[in-house]
Amino acid sequence: MQSEYWSSEHNAQRDPGSVITIVQNAGLNSTQLARFLVNPGKNPEALQKADIVEFANYTIQTWYVRAGYSFETG
Repeated sequence: MQSEYWSSEHNAQRDPGSVITIVQNAGLNSTQLARFLVNPGKNPEALQKADIVEFANYTIQTWYVRAGYSFETG
């Protein structure tokens, strides 16, 4: 029997200018736009610094459990 658990906290500050460039040029999907923009429906060409979600603080958690059995057939 084996099990593992990981937890990783992320506290990031985004560069609004870079985010605007990515949003305007990368063809992001609606989920990605919701992560980066205060109003994901806003016209990408009209974005300003205030439209960017500048701070991204989140925790990623993952785990797994594995069971196995072996026997010798010799």
